[in-house]
Amino acid sequence: MTPTWRVDDAFSVGVRYAYFIQGATHFAYVDAADSARVALPASVLDRETAVRWMRIGAAVTFSTLDRFAAGRASLPYTLTVGYQNTFWGRGGLTPQASLVYVTLATYFRLWGRSGRLAAW
Repeated sequence: MTPTWRVDDAFSVGVRYAYFIQGATHFAYVDAADSARVALPASVLDRETAVRWMRIGAAVTFSTLDRFAAGRASLPYTLTVGYQNTFWGRGGLTPQASLVYVTLATYFRLWGRSGRLAAW
């Protein structure tokens, strides 16, 4: 969920909330003889494979798409800089991750003047 506020035709600010859930994974041997060779049940790998976490973050975006469409920009692109932090987690290997990301998208006409803009 990312509510976004447009400051003007080029700048926007968004706040992001993310909830992730992954169910438990169950392992089994394909051949019963493998269990005898390894001497451990395959269910040992099942432990702590279920994961849940919540992240919150924010991002700022600068986009020239509206300005390009109005003829006030020569190059259509979108630049986003954001940050997210995991503030809650349960389960096995739940990462306490802090993410900083930068996304740059440029756009071009695929089929000349009459074509639509395509993202790269």
